[in-house]
Amino acid sequence: MGKLFAKLSIGKRLLLIVYISLSFFLLIGFIVWYNGIRTETMGVTIQQYSYFRTDVSETKRFYNALRGDLGFAFIVNPQTEPEKAARLAEWFKSRRLRLKELTDRLHTYKSLTPEIEEAKMNFISNVEKFTNLSQTNFDKVLSATSSDSVQYQTMKNFLFGEYSDTFQSLLSQAQILEDRLSEQISILFLDAQAQRDTVKWGTLFFILIIGLLLFLISNIVIKTITIPVNQAKSNLEQLSEGELPDVIPSENKDEVSRMIGSLYQLVSNQKQLMDFTRQVAQNNFSVEASMYNGKGPIVQALLQMRNSLKESAQKEAQKNWHNEGLSKLSQLLRNKNMDHQTLHATLIQFMVKYVKANQGSIFHVVEEDKQLYLDVVATYAYERRKYQKKRLEWGEGLIGASCQERDIIYLTDIPDDYVQISSGLGTASPTCLLIVPFLSEQGVEGALEIASFQPLESYQIAFLQEACNAIAAELTILKTNQKIQQLLAQSQLQAEELRAQEEEMRQNMEELAATQEEMERKTREMEDTLSQFSLKERVG
Repeated sequence: MGKLFAKLSIGKRLLLIVYISLSFFLLIGFIVWYNGIRTETMGVTIQQYSYFRTDVSETKRFYNALRGDLGFAFIVNPQTEPEKAARLAEWFKSRRLRLKELTDRLHTYKSLTPEIEEAKMNFISNVEKFTNLSQTNFDKVLSATSSDSVQYQTMKNFLFGEYSDTFQSLLSQAQILEDRLSEQISILFLDAQAQRDTVKWGTLFFILIIGLLLFLISNIVIKTITIPVNQAKSNLEQLSEGELPDVIPSENKDEVSRMIGSLYQLVSNQKQLMDFTRQVAQNNFSVEASMYNGKGPIVQALLQMRNSLKESAQKEAQKNWHNEGLSKLSQLLRNKNMDHQTLHATLIQFMVKYVKANQGSIFHVVEEDKQLYLDVVATYAYERRKYQKKRLEWGEGLIGASCQERDIIYLTDIPDDYVQISSGLGTASPTCLLIVPFLSEQGVEGALEIASFQPLESYQIAFLQEACNAIAAELTILKTNQKIQQLLAQSQLQAEELRAQEEEMRQNMEELAATQEEMERKTREMEDTLSQFSLKERVG
């Protein structure tokens, strides 16, 4: 055998050992499996027969109880003992239903021997006959109270005649079925025991043979393999300690040489892996995983790590972009040196450029005579945006619909005649159109329309929504300030008018006081004149 192994390559030697070992183990496994299946099948069969026998015993117990209920019904007088009669009827009904369940369950037992199957069907038939006979005559037996009545004698003859014969037939069929079940279970137990003994001794014999053969073959193979393998041992030890050894590949074609070549490839892949992780750590997410020929779970895990880090970096960049945009927008909104027209123009220019769109417009909600409409207050594009209408009625067009529904509208299939973007090369339809309403707690303040050749990303749309909410809040503040200023001006005007009225009233009061003093003076003069005239008359 040693010369035979010497003519084989290392791979073939190992393969031969594997084949021999595998064949023996498969043989043992098959024998164990086959006998296990047989044993399991026997166990299931024995269990089925045991359950079957248990259900038969349970059925016997209940039809005996049913017979007792009928006999007790013959004794009980429902007129003088109504409670006993009611309980008896309830017991009889529950036992009859339980017998029905048991007979239905007995029908479910399959794969029985022909003899047991025949005995089962006869037993079930007799149980059903006995149950039906009991159910049919229960009320009659219970109502037979007078011993000298015809019904009493009829039921007595029934109980000791037909009913007793049916019960005896049922007992006979039950005994036949139980005897056959016990006999079959005993046979199955003996077969199972014999099968277990066969499996035990057969398995032990094959294990001893295989152990002996494997010991002899392994001893020969070890002597022909261990020495060449030591060449790669030190490199593998270095690799296991986390070092990357310098492996020199061999030009030989035997298995050990190929193993060293695989070790060389492994070290090369580890170096590429180290370079890959270094590049990813430096945020170079375009680097490719070329180790292991770009395949395998390790490469997939590395690519997943790279993509996850790339996604995290993108999300962080988008978050920073989002926050930076809101910060710039906040600075624009806080700039109090711009009038409304300049502010709107600056806002639309900022938002179009920030999301790298091509043109945009801002609409304000205006209330006139208790009617709402949308007015264009600012536009931005490569060239001037031309509108056929400067005013849109409430709910008119996409912009009106967006404001009315208080929701954004994002379209990627835009009609050619809806909007055109002009440039130095001509005009073209945009790829996407976004309409975002300015929503505040008081309602809709206006809307933003953005058109672009490039589709807007979800994070850009989210930024525009939050930006529009900030603008809506600012518009609400501006409207509130305008109303406050109007009310203040109105209050000042009313105060001026009130002061003028007070001055006029003061002057009137002064004139009235002067007039009153003049009248009092003239009254005194007149009284003095009258007094003098009266005195003269008296003297004369």
